[in-house]
Amino acid sequence: MTVERSSSTPSPLPPAPRSGRSRELSQRARAWIIAATVLTLAATYLVAWGTYAYAHMNSTVRYTVLDPGQPVVLPAATVELVELTLARTLTSTYASQGPTSADPGALWAVASMEVTITPGSTDPTCVFDLVGPDRRLWEPAFGVSGRTLPGSCSDDEVPVGRPTRIEVIFQVPERDADQLVGVAVSSGSSWRRLEVLRPS
Repeated sequence: MTVERSSSTPSPLPPAPRSGRSRELSQRARAWIIAATVLTLAATYLVAWGTYAYAHMNSTVRYTVLDPGQPVVLPAATVELVELTLARTLTSTYASQGPTSADPGALWAVASMEVTITPGSTDPTCVFDLVGPDRRLWEPAFGVSGRTLPGSCSDDEVPVGRPTRIEVIFQVPERDADQLVGVAVSSGSSWRRLEVLRPS
């Protein structure tokens, strides 16, 4: 008796199906990763907001209002507020740009300051805030270009060791414009105590 042999190779066995427990663990791991990512983003936001709130709204920050014309001596510079003026529009050296108007209901507050960079300072930093009623603070405004004076202590046009005029521009609500206290200045390394400049 002749036995016929099959010439075809046996087909491979299908992969074993994943157990329900493995799928459950995989889904749980993805859920933990998503939750950890969300918590990390939330923590980053809270730290950033807490730092800002401490610097700008914490009642433990002490403000020392200086006599008119008295300068602030920082590690990197000596700063004096020469003049604080209000304007509805600001001119530009760019003829094509024309005047820049403040937002409706607001005014520009232009702080003209004299800065003397301390010899040996490689990265002079001056942080300015405009102080108003009820300890309200306004940061310098952006978007005003074409001014003739430098806008910060670290500007390349501010030489070391020579008094130089700079200009810092703020935008404030018109209702608060007649209650401005002065310009707070610091080196940015400490917000515990801020000295407030008043014009001479």
